[in-house]
Amino acid sequence: MSKDDTNAKNGECVIPQDPVPAEELGRYSTQRDPHSESDISQYVEIEARGEAVQHVEKVKEEVVFGDVYEVWDVTTDKDRWWVITNMTNRTPTNSLAAP
Repeated sequence: MSKDDTNAKNGECVIPQDPVPAEELGRYSTQRDPHSESDISQYVEIEARGEAVQHVEKVKEEVVFGDVYEVWDVTTDKDRWWVITNMTNRTPTNSLAAP
Protein backbone atom coordinates (compact mmCIF):
# COMPACT_ATOMS: atom_id res chain seq x y z
CA MET A 1 0.00 0.00 0.00
CA SER A 2 1.43 3.40 -1.01
CA LYS A 3 1.73 6.37 1.33
CA ASP A 4 -1.00 8.18 -0.65
CA ASP A 5 -3.37 5.22 -0.18
CA THR A 6 -2.68 5.16 3.54
CA ASN A 7 -3.23 8.93 3.86
CA ALA A 8 -6.50 8.75 1.92
CA LYS A 9 -7.79 5.97 4.16
CA ASN A 10 -6.91 8.07 7.22
CA GLY A 11 -9.07 10.92 5.88
CA GLU A 12 -6.14 13.14 4.99
CA CYS A 13 -6.03 15.30 1.88
CA VAL A 14 -4.04 13.73 -0.94
CA ILE A 15 -2.54 15.76 -3.78
CA PRO A 16 -2.16 13.60 -6.89
CA GLN A 17 1.36 13.15 -8.26
CA ASP A 18 0.30 13.78 -11.87
CA PRO A 19 -1.64 16.89 -12.93
CA VAL A 20 -5.26 16.50 -14.00
CA PRO A 21 -5.44 16.54 -17.84
CA ALA A 22 -6.63 19.94 -19.13
CA GLU A 23 -9.63 18.46 -20.94
CA GLU A 24 -10.87 17.00 -17.60
CA LEU A 25 -10.58 20.19 -15.52
CA GLY A 26 -14.05 21.45 -16.47
CA ARG A 27 -15.58 18.62 -14.45
CA TYR A 28 -14.21 20.24 -11.29
CA SER A 29 -15.36 23.84 -11.90
CA THR A 30 -18.21 24.85 -9.63
CA GLN A 31 -19.49 27.85 -11.59
CA ARG A 32 -19.46 27.75 -15.36
CA ASP A 33 -20.78 30.00 -18.11
CA PRO A 34 -20.69 27.93 -21.33
CA HIS A 35 -21.42 30.93 -23.59
CA SER A 36 -18.59 33.05 -22.17
CA GLU A 37 -16.25 30.04 -22.16
CA SER A 38 -17.04 29.48 -25.83
CA ASP A 39 -16.39 33.16 -26.66
CA ILE A 40 -13.03 33.13 -24.87
CA SER A 41 -12.10 29.79 -26.47
CA GLN A 42 -12.88 31.10 -29.96
CA TYR A 43 -10.90 34.29 -29.29
CA VAL A 44 -7.79 32.35 -28.24
CA GLU A 45 -8.01 29.94 -31.17
CA ILE A 46 -8.19 32.90 -33.58
CA GLU A 47 -5.34 34.82 -31.93
CA ALA A 48 -3.08 31.84 -31.17
CA ARG A 49 -3.19 30.26 -34.60
CA GLY A 50 -2.57 26.55 -34.64
CA GLU A 51 -3.42 26.06 -30.97
CA ALA A 52 -6.49 24.12 -29.82
CA VAL A 53 -8.12 25.16 -26.55
CA GLN A 54 -8.41 22.33 -24.05
CA HIS A 55 -9.70 24.18 -20.98
CA VAL A 56 -11.15 27.62 -20.16
CA GLU A 57 -11.74 28.80 -16.60
CA LYS A 58 -12.82 32.16 -15.25
CA VAL A 59 -10.40 32.98 -12.44
CA LYS A 60 -11.50 36.39 -11.26
CA GLU A 61 -13.90 39.25 -11.89
CA GLU A 62 -13.29 42.79 -10.67
CA VAL A 63 -15.08 46.11 -11.08
CA VAL A 64 -12.72 49.04 -11.67
CA PHE A 65 -14.29 52.50 -11.88
CA GLY A 66 -17.59 50.91 -12.89
CA ASP A 67 -16.12 48.66 -15.61
CA VAL A 68 -16.16 44.86 -15.20
CA TYR A 69 -12.89 43.05 -15.94
CA GLU A 70 -12.66 39.25 -16.14
CA VAL A 71 -9.51 37.17 -15.93
CA TRP A 72 -9.58 33.79 -17.67
CA ASP A 73 -7.05 30.96 -17.50
CA VAL A 74 -6.89 29.22 -20.88
CA THR A 75 -4.94 26.02 -21.56
CA THR A 76 -4.23 25.03 -25.16
CA ASP A 77 -2.45 22.02 -26.59
CA LYS A 78 0.75 24.11 -26.84
CA ASP A 79 0.66 26.85 -24.20
CA ARG A 80 -1.24 28.50 -21.37
CA TRP A 81 -2.68 32.01 -21.51
CA TRP A 82 -4.32 34.64 -19.33
CA VAL A 83 -7.18 36.38 -21.13
CA ILE A 84 -8.29 39.70 -19.65
CA THR A 85 -11.58 41.13 -20.86
CA ASN A 86 -12.96 44.54 -21.39
CA MET A 87 -10.83 45.15 -24.42
CA THR A 88 -9.93 41.46 -24.54
CA ASN A 89 -6.21 40.66 -24.58
CA ARG A 90 -4.27 37.43 -24.19
CA THR A 91 -0.94 37.18 -22.38
CA PRO A 92 1.30 34.17 -21.75
CA THR A 93 0.84 33.02 -18.16
CA ASN A 94 4.57 33.13 -17.51
CA SER A 95 4.68 36.89 -18.11
CA LEU A 96 2.30 37.90 -15.30
CA ALA A 97 1.86 36.96 -11.67
CA ALA A 98 -1.22 34.88 -10.87
CA PRO A 99 -4.28 36.97 -9.92
